[in-house]
Amino acid sequence: MNMKIVSFFFVCFIAITQVACTQNKFEGGDPEIDKYLNDNKIKKKDVEKTASGLYYTVTEKGTDRQAQKGDFVRVHYIIKLIDGTLIQSSYDSGQPLEFTIGDGTMIAGFDQGIPLYNIGGKGTIYVPSELGWGERGGGAQIPPNADVYFEIELVSAMTAEEAQAEKLKANQAQMDTENKLIEEWLTTNNLTAQKSPDGIYYIVERQGTGAQPQTGQNVSIHYIGKLLDGYEFDQSYKRGTPLTYQLGASNIIAGWNLGIPLFNVGGKGKIIIPSPLGYGPGGNPPAKIPGNSPLVFDMEVMDAK
Repeated sequence: MNMKIVSFFFVCFIAITQVACTQNKFEGGDPEIDKYLNDNKIKKKDVEKTASGLYYTVTEKGTDRQAQKGDFVRVHYIIKLIDGTLIQSSYDSGQPLEFTIGDGTMIAGFDQGIPLYNIGGKGTIYVPSELGWGERGGGAQIPPNADVYFEIELVSAMTAEEAQAEKLKANQAQMDTENKLIEEWLTTNNLTAQKSPDGIYYIVERQGTGAQPQTGQNVSIHYIGKLLDGYEFDQSYKRGTPLTYQLGASNIIAGWNLGIPLFNVGGKGKIIIPSPLGYGPGGNPPAKIPGNSPLVFDMEVMDAK
């Protein structure tokens, strides 16, 4: 074969190869993420990039609708730094992360990334630091200005209405279960309690002669908090100062906001609170209160004003 022709084909082959390599090379985006994708030989055609700078791949499309802002979602995830350092995995606990898309509780990269998937879908979301934890970082494990990636599985997505209906159904089932436990506890301890329409069991030892506490007032309460097995997790008497808080405040368990007005100022007694009106399935780990635990409070209403 003529050497000029051979040379021509060789040059063309090199040129075509260079074009192909250039087309598959990630550049012009986030340098660290581009480097990771190039180093791991992830093909450019398999990666999408949003206008905000989020990269993502879809390894399983899922079979249901796409998630959207406002949905209550359950997501399994593995989060790693862009160098591959493992930060956390929800699979270790067996419990997917639950949150509402767009409610401000998650980093922007997660809020923007999850709606890119259908229910049942799987993939990887590569998050530039400005869509993650930014200059502040994320505690001891995620340094400032660190890019991260999430391997995710969108387990479920529900509208706000569907999520509320599911929560009410689950709460009622849990209330029914715990009502039996509370009634057995009352029988075992030879106690007779009343039950409010909200589901609070209460025993009035002294009704009190003052006014009934009203929502919005600052109430002062002395209390001893226990589980049904007798474990004492907190009390105000040892501190020598009653707890004062605004009745109806969202940072207090619902059972207190519902139970305190069952007594007048000066009143004393017990309230027994099922967990859906207490700390729910998550419990209160710092206080060593397990999930789905009914709570017993011996309490006195000291003041309301």
